Amino acid sequence: MPRPVTRTRTHAQPTRTLLLLAACALALGQCGCHGGRVQKLKSLLASTATALTGPSAASAARKPTGSQKPRVPLGVNLGGIVYYSTSMPFTDAMKMADTLHSHNATDVPGGRNAYDSELAGKIPCDENGYPLEIPYNVPGAEGPQILEGAIATAIYAGQYTLLYDGDGDIEFLAGSARVLSKGPGRMLVQVERRSELILFAITRSARANHLRNVRFFLPGFDPTSAPKFHPDFLARLRGVDTLRFMDWGRVNGSDVEHWRQRATPDMSQGTGKGVAFENMIDLANEVDADAWICVPHKADDDFVEQLAKLVKARLSPKHRVYVEYSNELWNSIFPQLGWSIDHGCAVGVNDAGPYSGACNDGGPRFWAGLKWNARRSGQIFKTFEKVFDDKTRVVRVLAGQSSNESLNESLLTAFYDARVNPAGGEVDAFAVAPYLGAELAQNIGRGKQRASITPAEIVERLGKRIDEDVVKHTATNKVITNHFGARLIAYEGGQHLVAFEELQNDEAYTQKLVAANREPSMRGVYDAMLDAWWKASDNDLMMLFTYIDKPGKFGSWGMLEEQTEPTERAPKFRAFSDRLTKLRGTAMPSPQP
Repeated sequence: MPRPVTRTRTHAQPTRTLLLLAACALALGQCGCHGGRVQKLKSLLASTATALTGPSAASAARKPTGSQKPRVPLGVNLGGIVYYSTSMPFTDAMKMADTLHSHNATDVPGGRNAYDSELAGKIPCDENGYPLEIPYNVPGAEGPQILEGAIATAIYAGQYTLLYDGDGDIEFLAGSARVLSKGPGRMLVQVERRSELILFAITRSARANHLRNVRFFLPGFDPTSAPKFHPDFLARLRGVDTLRFMDWGRVNGSDVEHWRQRATPDMSQGTGKGVAFENMIDLANEVDADAWICVPHKADDDFVEQLAKLVKARLSPKHRVYVEYSNELWNSIFPQLGWSIDHGCAVGVNDAGPYSGACNDGGPRFWAGLKWNARRSGQIFKTFEKVFDDKTRVVRVLAGQSSNESLNESLLTAFYDARVNPAGGEVDAFAVAPYLGAELAQNIGRGKQRASITPAEIVERLGKRIDEDVVKHTATNKVITNHFGARLIAYEGGQHLVAFEELQNDEAYTQKLVAANREPSMRGVYDAMLDAWWKASDNDLMMLFTYIDKPGKFGSWGMLEEQTEPTERAPKFRAFSDRLTKLRGTAMPSPQP
């Protein structure tokens, strides 16, 4: 299923004046390209962009905050939980299930009989999303409604066990699932591994005892004793220092505001709310890792306090929590930027700190969003500090853009400006995403060599971008973060071989980019990239993006393409796992066939 591009980065280095021009275009909605650039400013950016050499003299240097580096400075982001994923973190595949859609219970003669009648929101459900009655008569509908949906993609073959509570009926639709036996609250289902979707329907649910608590256990697991997480998913995460749960939490564009709206462990985790924080923390405990949690941009004060209390109570005392407000609040492709701009203007933060001015001016309006990021981050940090009462267990993270050093300096300046951030506090770590080759695929694609270049040659060119994309920006950002007494860490990183605009639909070129990610030489590029990052960042944390993800025209982000992929076929993951072995002394196993 197509997914939007969410990993694109800009690589301009604007001066302060130029940054305001770009900000104006962004704030007025003039940035419509996937590469994150403002098209009308391209020539201006190219001709006048200059690298920042260090913080302004007016900004006094700060003492280090005292946050300790991890013993193993290597972690990983986790891909989102979705029904079309090529990973199954949970032994209960129902955790992957998509949001249910409505459908006529039977075909209505002469009716539309749409695949999705778009009436699911009008069917009463319990707090976990299970319908209280099926079929249900929605006023004005052409017929009684049932609910259907996708559970997961069949990456494991064998006999699945379906369990449910209540009085109702479930049917499996066309696909790879075949019912072997059926009884009250229990079904045995044979699934053939064809990478097909497992589709199901709730065709009956009694109002007096509605169908609920559906579970769908993978082959080989006894429902009475099955672990929460699949051993194959866990095996190659062990030894990782930190797990970042941004995509698990569906942070980008999240509508969750109040604690009662959050995902809970009893819900399907593949719906719009993301994965329950309880499951994030349990996974971190299971693999002996620190947890990096992103707070949704709309989360209110009570949400933040309840989250802090949950993390303190549930996360192993020997582990730390990295706390970040939302994700990429400078990036125009995500709706949280527009929300933060509106909110920053509403509270008047536009009139304080860097680039102050009225919100009817595009530059100050854009910066109102960045300054809201600084203010809200300070408030969130204070709440976690108060709840934990132990600064050694909370790493306060403010994030910027690797190639926009001027933005990063101004964001830190705003954080330490009491007019912007009256909560005060400290930034323990400033995070960037030093992706490698963000525009390489686009430049190759637009050139005459697109048809003739080989995957190996693409990887060779990628390796030549390390000095520019990683070393140069990291060194400059390190000067800035040192000045503000913060560590420099990477919230994401890795190759960025993805085309955009019209080139995304060139299937032959897409496959060439996918093949480049499979080239054995990619392992050496990752090794060199990691060495470059650690040297320039003073051996601090790199969070590679991402653990498992299927490649396609929107990018080849996964170090593994599938949960069961042998390590020897995955050069990016081999570089990652071999480095972990050296750093920690424990080899990363491959899954059993």
